[in-house]
Amino acid sequence: MINKILDFCTNKFKNKEMKQRLRIIEIITYYGYGDEYKECILLMGLPVEIVKQQTENAKIITAVEILNKRQLYSKKCFLELIMTNKLAKAVEFVIRLSELRMASERNTSEDLMLLVNDTEENYLNKLSTFESMNKSMLVSLTRIKEILDEKNVETEYEAKIHSLCKKFNFKYTYINNILFITSSFDEWRLEFRKEKHDEIKLYHKNKKYSTKDYHLQRKFEGNLATVDNALEMINKHDKFLINNRYNYDDFNKLLKKATSKVS
Repeated sequence: MINKILDFCTNKFKNKEMKQRLRIIEIITYYGYGDEYKECILLMGLPVEIVKQQTENAKIITAVEILNKRQLYSKKCFLELIMTNKLAKAVEFVIRLSELRMASERNTSEDLMLLVNDTEENYLNKLSTFESMNKSMLVSLTRIKEILDEKNVETEYEAKIHSLCKKFNFKYTYINNILFITSSFDEWRLEFRKEKHDEIKLYHKNKKYSTKDYHLQRKFEGNLATVDNALEMINKHDKFLINNRYNYDDFNKLLKKATSKVS
């Protein structure tokens, strides 16, 4: 029966929709559920009249009827209804598990946070009787929270960068933990350590003498590795050139002296 329904649904659904269903089936198969659950996943969303043409199994028909009410009922009423049907309950849990595993592809932190909150409140340790499935869901939730933390750090960094560049009148581009800056006189590249932001490498390219390559100007580490310190140094570089008639040799001597003191 499962093969007949599979063939029917392959012709019925678009390729993307079918792939989503097969992904859910792959998860539920991993946890040892049988064909009834797989058939339910294939048929859900279809009108009950069509479902009855594909199967005479009353359990599957009832479960599909319940799952089809997802968009019609409030979240609370739908989950209360789900709890009355073993088959539908398991399928709904695995659908959410699949959504969590794909959550890193979502575009906004707001979407991720809503998903996390809803899952913790309504799904985790509630719909599944399999401890291994709950553990898998917990792992996915932990990973999403790590993604959110990383996004929050990046958002704070980008806000700080924007504020400082506006203050010093720098043009900038920030891509994948690398910050490119054009100051009044030169070009700069800042590379941030991605994991902890506890190291910043500042590279300098001299526009005045048309050098093509960047050279390492300074490395900020530990407590000194802040975007404030790095951009303040660029700003002081520009001020020094203005006050010393663009004498790069004098600036480099001063920089070498200052760096040796920090070391």
